[in-house]
Amino acid sequence: MSTFIVLLHKDLKFARLEDMDLSSNSNQNQSNQSQYQPTTYNFNAVGDVVTRPETRRIHTSLSGLIKLLLILLVPIGVLAGVFVYISSNGQESTYRESKGVMLSVPMKQVNWQDLGNVFEPVIELPIKTEAGYENWEFLLDSGAVVSSLPREWAEKTGQDLAKLKRSTFRGFGGKTSFAYQGEMMVLLGEEDRAVPVVFTEANGTKSLLGRKGFFEDYSVYFNHKEQQIEIRE
Repeated sequence: MSTFIVLLHKDLKFARLEDMDLSSNSNQNQSNQSQYQPTTYNFNAVGDVVTRPETRRIHTSLSGLIKLLLILLVPIGVLAGVFVYISSNGQESTYRESKGVMLSVPMKQVNWQDLGNVFEPVIELPIKTEAGYENWEFLLDSGAVVSSLPREWAEKTGQDLAKLKRSTFRGFGGKTSFAYQGEMMVLLGEEDRAVPVVFTEANGTKSLLGRKGFFEDYSVYFNHKEQQIEIRE
């Protein structure tokens, strides 16, 4: 009888130990399960992984952030551009007013044989004609007594060569040519200005802006820093 009680006691003790082990293993498994959550995937019809939900959420967040940045940056960029444009125009307007600039045109570079690029003092002016204004290129020549245009410009500006005074001019190299004294209206700034001119019969020569009525009345400033030719009052 005593032997049976001892065995029974041992069996119960062993059963308690087994219960403790099972309980410990169960707690450990629950801890591992809470630590390592299963990752779910989306699959297409073929069985390939399409997108992980976590990745999709990250992409959605990044996309929303980028859109928000664009919404904020685009108006700021536009406003900054408008401010720079207004500021630069204001500075240019202030400069022109302070210096009395009537006309400003970019300097032109001409490639001369054996000399390379050389600045050529030419400007384009709107000339008033019977049909409206027409732009024409002139060479600034302070050595010329008077400005000049080809003879066909007399008709364009409504002047009859037969009624104009004819003069003889001696040009470069001592070559003599005939010209007719007239007048042209050019647009300087916002006003028409009358400039004496001769309509020349010489072919192949550049139109000139000379001393009489131009260099005598206006200041010509070569702004090499800004690469501009400025006509000032």
